[in-house]
Amino acid sequence: MIKIYLVMLFVFGLCLNNFGQNVTVHGRAPGFAGKYVYINCYSDYLSQAYKKLDYTIIDTAGNFSLIANLDKITETFIQIQDKSGVLYIDPNTSDYYIYFPSLEQQDYYNGKSVQLVMDSLDKNDINTLIIDYQQRLNHFLHVGPYDARNDTTWNLARIILSPEGLEEIGKFEAACKAEYANVDHPFFLDYVKYSIAGYEQFAGGINNINHNKKWVYDKYIGNKDILYDNPNYMYFLFEFYEKPFNMLGRTNFIALEELINDYASYGLLLNLIRSEYLLQDPQISELILIKGILEEYHSGRYYKENLIHILDSVNLSSPFEQNKILANNLKHILTRLEKGYTAPDFSLITTQLDTITRDSFNKKYIYLDFFHTESTPSLSEKLLMPDLKTKYGKYIEFISICLDEDPKALNRFLKQNPTYDWHFAHYEGDLTLLENYNVRSVPCYYLIGPDGEMIDANALRPAPLSPGAEYITIDKTFWAIRTKMQQHKEIRIGVKD
Repeated sequence: MIKIYLVMLFVFGLCLNNFGQNVTVHGRAPGFAGKYVYINCYSDYLSQAYKKLDYTIIDTAGNFSLIANLDKITETFIQIQDKSGVLYIDPNTSDYYIYFPSLEQQDYYNGKSVQLVMDSLDKNDINTLIIDYQQRLNHFLHVGPYDARNDTTWNLARIILSPEGLEEIGKFEAACKAEYANVDHPFFLDYVKYSIAGYEQFAGGINNINHNKKWVYDKYIGNKDILYDNPNYMYFLFEFYEKPFNMLGRTNFIALEELINDYASYGLLLNLIRSEYLLQDPQISELILIKGILEEYHSGRYYKENLIHILDSVNLSSPFEQNKILANNLKHILTRLEKGYTAPDFSLITTQLDTITRDSFNKKYIYLDFFHTESTPSLSEKLLMPDLKTKYGKYIEFISICLDEDPKALNRFLKQNPTYDWHFAHYEGDLTLLENYNVRSVPCYYLIGPDGEMIDANALRPAPLSPGAEYITIDKTFWAIRTKMQQHKEIRIGVKD
């Protein structure tokens, strides 16, 4: 009995480890009381896809708490409206305390980025170390070596373009190694290492770049682990393999077009890429193949459907799990609004307190729109929606997502319009939803098919675009849908309906 109990404890411990550790972020954002605040992290650094870890509403005093469940050091960003600030979270730290600067305190030149103020950090906390390194790097790049504070000739161009640039970077690297000699923090040491590597590959002037390429590859890439979760490693790698399809030379470039456009062959394409010395590693070459697809997808040189087929092949055939994740994320990013591909998912709580998703409505079309209760076009077009729902509601679900900052505005709007009886929900500050649907203005409309596929990411409106315009509206599309679905109704010979 005791043995069974011990085994159960061991298995329970493994399960806890698999699920990571809960870390609480205690925040202050007095300038954003009543707004939604999110904590997100990147799913991968290539597609820049990101996932939501937690969210809440900032209370009237400007306080909030967020919980992130993580099993390794992760770059997260705290997001309020269109502003965000980076926080590195170590699962071994149970609590972080941050201050999110108000609108008046934000740096105009940093645009949507804000510098979080962090309190009660240990000197060896990952954030403390990174902030310290960034200060040293900025001084080196823009002022000069740390012991030279008045060198007016020093600038980034001198490091990159001058023959002594590589030597100067080497001195900075040595100074950093000495400064952080007692730091036992692999994530941070790699963060510094690959930050410096990014400058080394371009140092010493234009005539030195080709020589640097092989030297940098041997020093930082060849026979090394791929650090998918370290931002500086990944950004260094992406710069090193800039426009990888162009690295193959003229002859192979022609072969590349044939392998993609005529054969859509993942295997042959991978073999061709691996013919380049700097791409012989199978995991690196596959990762860079995915990067090449990202860069060339909209170039017009290659058939898009073939590039997507190759991403599907990576997802099915790759022995490298992280590359599969990258390929899958990239496919979603590239195709999320294209006709025939799966539309972005959503999870909304309606004003009737129902939870609805893209897949909630079996075998029915979805007419989705984003609106604002103070948008005149939005309001005028809503007047036409009850009639559309009456005529086509058997085949089409209507969903309207409100983008007002105040969620209560939606309830007030519906009280004033009791005939609006379709699905209404507030977006709850979810910027991922807006990004997935590329919402840039309101109103905007989307038509999603009965199997969740995107039919039209720029669907016609209930009303013509302007007075006097050709009177083609979504009614014509809905009529065609109703006719098609009525024709497809199962006919049972010899049986009355």
